[in-house]
Amino acid sequence: MKLTANPYPAGSDEYYMREALQLAHRGLGWTSPNPLVGCVLVKDGTVLARAAHLHDGEEHAEVLALRQAGEAARGATCYVNLEPCSHVGRQPACCQQLAAAGVACVVYGCRDADQRTAGMAATLLPELGIETREGVLQEECEDFLDYYLENRRGGRPYMHLKLALSLDGKVACANGNSQWLSGPESLGYAHYLRQKYDAVLVGYRTVLADNPRLTVRPDVLAAYRPLDEGTPARNPVPVILDPHLETLPRLAKLHLWKAGGSFREQLPRAIYVAEKSCARTAGGLPPGVEIIGLPKTGSGKLKLGKLSRALARLGIRSVLVEGGARLAQEAIRQQAVDKVSLVITPKLIGRDGLEFTPLLGCHSVEHCLRLCHQQVDLLGNDVVLSGKLNWWDYHGSLAKRSRKLRKQLLRVASELRES
Repeated sequence: MKLTANPYPAGSDEYYMREALQLAHRGLGWTSPNPLVGCVLVKDGTVLARAAHLHDGEEHAEVLALRQAGEAARGATCYVNLEPCSHVGRQPACCQQLAAAGVACVVYGCRDADQRTAGMAATLLPELGIETREGVLQEECEDFLDYYLENRRGGRPYMHLKLALSLDGKVACANGNSQWLSGPESLGYAHYLRQKYDAVLVGYRTVLADNPRLTVRPDVLAAYRPLDEGTPARNPVPVILDPHLETLPRLAKLHLWKAGGSFREQLPRAIYVAEKSCARTAGGLPPGVEIIGLPKTGSGKLKLGKLSRALARLGIRSVLVEGGARLAQEAIRQQAVDKVSLVITPKLIGRDGLEFTPLLGCHSVEHCLRLCHQQVDLLGNDVVLSGKLNWWDYHGSLAKRSRKLRKQLLRVASELRES
């Protein structure tokens, strides 16, 4: 979410919810596996407190705001972008804390997806004597927390593919050169996603060709959205798709290794994804390196559908897919992507450039794979189109086409028998 002026009328529910969303950025990158949450306490048109959840395991935004407000919180309205928790974990339940402080009303943007809390606030808060309003800026709140919500629902990491494209849909020139296709604001957006997500996935060809750092550099990030004061930059865990572990012997010389350790002690410093046979025989790994062995598809590619579960076991909850054309093609072909962000730049590469889409077998526009929940942003001279890939409808159209083809084959077979 780019830092912009609040577009809603001052004093409205939408205005304060947008403030809560902006506050949530104070914990950007540091709250995983918890969500990013901001909270505003308002009474008689006056803001009493502003707070955010800053770090995994630390106090929640609502509790911090209540402490700031003190006794003045009695009779106030609490605005929070995510449903307040109603279970006791490492921190106390926020619903009970709000009730004990005498808060009169709670307004929240979207429901939590954690099974211990999901949907319970709408019943529990009124029982505790608190007026409740749900769904203010719901789409904006859900989009901001999509990685967290989908992970909680499915139990696997959220996969977000980000690509910079030329005007004619190419990701690089024929020789693989793509630096720098997009402008500074779009590069800042890429660093924003690196800060937000647990890991970044690249292919070994990208590592060999570019030796990328895969770090978050505050000066680059600032072109899109500067980090909030007091929020340090942190680097995602690099995940290298390297079937035969070609880059492993030179790992110590790679920029992505020199960047340092992971942002959470429980996470690996780097993760390699290889063929099962190579993973089994790999030895002498540097401390902090994990290897995931995957089976191959019929076409000899690694089965990316198996990757997400393996990453989840290592503590990874969200992944930014930042590889090149081949990785993008395979991720889409294997339906291993939840969301795409396409940075479209005002440049033409030509038909000899590298494409990012695989063969999908579409014979009519009606049956094409579609984006849903689209969002369009202007970043300098670039246009960013983001959305979720609608695999459900695509599967339905595939099944429909399969049934149609089967009927055609049966009809032809019947005509041949009759002749």
